[in-house]
Amino acid sequence: MRTRNRVISTNARTWAGRCLALAMLAASFAVPAAEPSPEADCQRIDLGLAYLSSDSFRYGRYAGSAEGLRGFADLQLCRSDELDAAGKPVWRLRGRDLGLASHEVQASLAQPGRYRVWATYQRLPSARETASTPMLGVGSANLALPGNWVAAPTTAGLGTLLPSLDEFRLASVRQSGAAGAAIWMPEAWKVEAQLRHERKQGLRSIAGLIGNSGGNPRVAMLPEPLDQRTRLFDFSLSHAGTRLQLRSAVQVSHFDNAYASLVWQNPFAAISGWAASAGFPNGRGQLALPPDNRFHQFSLGLGYALTSTTRLNLDVATGQMRQNQAFLPYTVNPDLAQSIVDPLPRASLDGRIDTRLLVFRLAARPAAAWNWTLDYRFDERDNRTPRDAYVGIGGDSQQQDAADASARRRINLPVGYREQRLGVASGYRFGPLADLRLGVERRVIDRTWSARSDSEESRLNLSLRSRISERLSAGLRWVGSRRGGSTYLGNRPFLDSHTPAYTDTVPGGFENLPGLRQYHLADRERSQLAIVGSFAPSEILALSASLGRTADDYRRSEFGLTRSRLRNVHLDASLHPADGWSLHGFVGREWMAFDQSARAFQGGATRLEQAGDPARNWFAEHVDRVDSAGVGLARNLANDKTTLRADYVLTRARGSVQVTTGPALTWAPLPETEARIGTFDMASEFRLSTSTSLRLGYRHERFSSADFASSGVGPDTLANVILLGQNSPDYRVHAVLLSLRHEF
Repeated sequence: MRTRNRVISTNARTWAGRCLALAMLAASFAVPAAEPSPEADCQRIDLGLAYLSSDSFRYGRYAGSAEGLRGFADLQLCRSDELDAAGKPVWRLRGRDLGLASHEVQASLAQPGRYRVWATYQRLPSARETASTPMLGVGSANLALPGNWVAAPTTAGLGTLLPSLDEFRLASVRQSGAAGAAIWMPEAWKVEAQLRHERKQGLRSIAGLIGNSGGNPRVAMLPEPLDQRTRLFDFSLSHAGTRLQLRSAVQVSHFDNAYASLVWQNPFAAISGWAASAGFPNGRGQLALPPDNRFHQFSLGLGYALTSTTRLNLDVATGQMRQNQAFLPYTVNPDLAQSIVDPLPRASLDGRIDTRLLVFRLAARPAAAWNWTLDYRFDERDNRTPRDAYVGIGGDSQQQDAADASARRRINLPVGYREQRLGVASGYRFGPLADLRLGVERRVIDRTWSARSDSEESRLNLSLRSRISERLSAGLRWVGSRRGGSTYLGNRPFLDSHTPAYTDTVPGGFENLPGLRQYHLADRERSQLAIVGSFAPSEILALSASLGRTADDYRRSEFGLTRSRLRNVHLDASLHPADGWSLHGFVGREWMAFDQSARAFQGGATRLEQAGDPARNWFAEHVDRVDSAGVGLARNLANDKTTLRADYVLTRARGSVQVTTGPALTWAPLPETEARIGTFDMASEFRLSTSTSLRLGYRHERFSSADFASSGVGPDTLANVILLGQNSPDYRVHAVLLSLRHEF
């Protein structure tokens, strides 16, 4: 069977080479211009053949498609609005890439001013990634090991690991469909409803852990089965009057996961700290997968013209999120289940979050050159989930410890927040040459069960646009902000989620380093600057450039993310040297730099001593750079009967991590990472008649990567983790398309 596949592949590649030669020949005198608008090209059908040399495409319309030859179709059929003089219904049907892995269909029927119904369908596959696992039952929620499996405490002793590996594909497909209808009624009222359904299927990777804390966990990376459905329903009633606009709406969302949990057989032998039954062959692990949940919301919107120059907008909404899927048992191990003396406090989380939203906006234009706005936003997530103590079984590996001072007695934290924003902005136009806008905003957030109970941020933004001349224009935008707030208590979540009887036994009363700051809560100063400009020195040449910079400084963060710098610069040019010719190109670079610092410490008797020892500090400077460039050519010949277009784009990303440590720690330099992708697209179109044309296209994609985290990393690379053997292989892939378009 494999020999036969190779013969087919070889023959197909020979055919592809011939098609490629034909494409090159056609390109020497002829490729299609940009897709025409539906109104200009309403009645057309494309029927064609596509050949893909492999299934390696990661991006674009071919991602997720298998190699080989296949047919495809594009269509655009309609009765346009221009033909509606007699008030007859207008219909439209559009299909794109039908026959390829990624495709979509849209259909609508409408009678302007009376009704409109529509439906859509879209299929979006992810890129395929090869992986390996010794587990049997890939694609199911119950994974087991082969009968000849030999267990060991680490991967070094798993002699049957490599011989037991089977390849599979990590990939998923997202299919979404929607249908809706709108009815226009007298007095400017409209009723609208739509239903959307999305299903995601496939496989993705997830870590299956067995073992409690203290250095003895063991992990097997597992294929998680995906079969998730999301259904959304929206209904609205609206009124669009001359001065008053109203809209009331109801939204309902349901998420359902066909798999509640994933169970796997433990591939490791029992080690110190585990119950004997937790190891192979009797040991099992179980983890919960994303639970079913529900959301519903009612909203009301109002818009009113107070005067001819002043307008008021008000939006309010209230909703509720619920999650009450039944809990899994503390452990899937029957022997460990016998040790449970403190059962689950409830059958489900009974999760509930009430949402409330208020948005107020007042806008006015007192003069032709002057305008101002006043904005207020109130957003609340009131988490009403009950708090309970859960005495878990550590990683399906130990007996329950139900003592009041147990580290396993955890109390859930129903995190919520209340956010308020107030902003004022004003703009002024200085004649035809410049527009200036200035804005101030104040943001206050109150959080529950957080290391920082409230934070405040002030923001100032300035923008200036100027048209210096008919050929020269420029713009500038600057934003500065400063965030602070209440006293930062890094150990608060730890103390609130454990019993005082346990936290009193922890030296220092903290879990993570006290000086560690979460970057989304920490004090921060931010400055953002963006400059854009365009220049057309002649009728045939146009140039544009942009420059951007974002700088974050975390003023009081000794440990954690302490500094961030983002910069980018882009240059674009387009040239039209003669009739029928068009050239364009661009070049850009992005820099990203992040500084992090921390202190390494261990548990036990040396915990406090090490946590306070500066000699155990470490620092990491992350620097990434992305370079991109592209060039394109378009040419029309023979009175636009023949067209040619070719584009080449190259992107290169490089990253490095520079690590330094205090004298008490040892370290080694990390290799740099690099990824490069280049794409070449070419297409030609030859018009055989006024209604029929022949189209030929070609795409080449080349990808290369050097990443120490994935390149050459096998399933047994780490001592305590069985990996999936994923890598980032270099590849070259070709696609050839030949189609016949008919317009009528």
